[in-house]
Amino acid sequence: MPRQKAVCALGVPPLQPAHVHAMGEPCRLPHRQRVQATNPDKWEREMTGSVITVGALSYCSSTGIFTWTKARFGVRVGSRAGTRTRWGYRQVMFEGKPVLEHRLAWLFVNGVAPPGHLDHINGIKDDNRISNLRLATSAENSWNRGACKHSKTGIKGVFWCPIRKKFQAQIRVNGKRICLGRFTTAEEAAFAYASASAEHHGEFSRLETSNER
Repeated sequence: MPRQKAVCALGVPPLQPAHVHAMGEPCRLPHRQRVQATNPDKWEREMTGSVITVGALSYCSSTGIFTWTKARFGVRVGSRAGTRTRWGYRQVMFEGKPVLEHRLAWLFVNGVAPPGHLDHINGIKDDNRISNLRLATSAENSWNRGACKHSKTGIKGVFWCPIRKKFQAQIRVNGKRICLGRFTTAEEAAFAYASASAEHHGEFSRLETSNER
């Protein structure tokens, strides 16, 4: 399979159980030879492969925290790695380029780079515990987002219709926007959206008053 070949190009075979600790102990990968990857995800695979090569980081799967295991300029051994971006995700700067921590966490635990999008199950972008990460399509990833920060109602899928003077519920399914009806109260519209989301979005369904993801 093309994807499997691309993963193997990293030179990082699946980890043995001894390298993965689920009880809060750091996960540290052994040194590995850096190999150039020839695929659309070349940049990310090169960067994650380089981090593993020098053994510069350790990862705690129960807290989602990366720490530095080698001294670098301006960095102390044992200090927390990475910073929070303005979008809410955490990233580690390595060789002058950013590497997203949640994708790096998946690589550390599974031994292969994630083949697609990663979704934060609880909606918190900087919670990079491995138990909070799951593979998702682009659409599934968007389903698990909360309400837009510019939403006037603060409720996902619920909008105020100034012409009708009512709250309108709508959902997007297979790229198409579907109107679920207009309601007197925001609570009624929210219930309509929640029911439709549970039906069409399944485990990725989310109804929140703010977009934390």
